[in-house]
Amino acid sequence: MTLRILRQLALPVLLMSCPAAYAMSVASAAPAFTRSQAAAGRQAYARACGICHGARLQGGAAVALSGSAFARTWGDGRHQGADFFDAIARQMPKNAPGSLSRADNLAIAAYILDSNGYRAGAEPLTVVCLAGAL
Repeated sequence: MTLRILRQLALPVLLMSCPAAYAMSVASAAPAFTRSQAAAGRQAYARACGICHGARLQGGAAVALSGSAFARTWGDGRHQGADFFDAIARQMPKNAPGSLSRADNLAIAAYILDSNGYRAGAEPLTVVCLAGAL
């Protein structure tokens, strides 16, 4: 019962702190990110991720981050956007986990979302905006 009350109180705070979260709640849309953020993510991905996950997110030494592989893992409705970000920020890159900046990690997340058909918008991707399912 207490968890339900906390969730009811947290939603208005989330909606006030992140305009994109409001759009998500109204339209059940994916997390917002900007085109420029996704472009920066493409560059950061090439430097830190492409060697293992493939230049086009197709996989290689590590799992693919696009197409059906991404959909099965992250687009299944069971995973939260915050879990997606945590996997990137805390576990990657494998040879130096947690070594990238928060901005780079958010940009990489935006690039991966963009590459998987999520639409860019006017608001940049933030950790707060990643609340909810992908």
